Amino acid sequence: MSDVAAPLLAVMRDEAEAFWAFAALMERQRANFAPDLAGMTCQLAALRRLLLDPPLHAYLERRDCLSYYFAFRWLLISFKREFKYDEVLLLWETCWACRATRQLHLYLAVAVLVQHRHLILTSDLDFDGLLRLCVGLSGRLQLRPLLDTAEALVRYAGEAGREATAELP
Repeated sequence: MSDVAAPLLAVMRDEAEAFWAFAALMERQRANFAPDLAGMTCQLAALRRLLLDPPLHAYLERRDCLSYYFAFRWLLISFKREFKYDEVLLLWETCWACRATRQLHLYLAVAVLVQHRHLILTSDLDFDGLLRLCVGLSGRLQLRPLLDTAEALVRYAGEAGREATAELP
């Protein structure tokens, strides 16, 4: 939880305001932290539906990676550990202010996979290897190009993207 609370406190500088912002954010993401992980399961399923890349999907299927658990940390803490601190603030603000979708973070995850598509497809990775690759991207991702790709994916996905994310809060 400190991954999410610390940036709020640093930006807001008022503990009471940061607390209430954190409480509202946790309420929005409540299902992600439920014992049955219902929110995360729904997000990972939506991510799977948003990845419109048959060869990459087939690769993940052959490697028994269709659970998309390799992206779990990305979604649980909204990419907090994947980018530099100032980029995380920009990312969160962009996600929270995005008018086209409340699920921009999912499109960002698709953008990361698309950006690293060649590496994934040419590697002989099992689930653990793919998880290590995803964790190893921390600090090496460039936010601006990924956001551009994610926003383009939102437009490209259109109604199909809205349907893929319809069950999410």
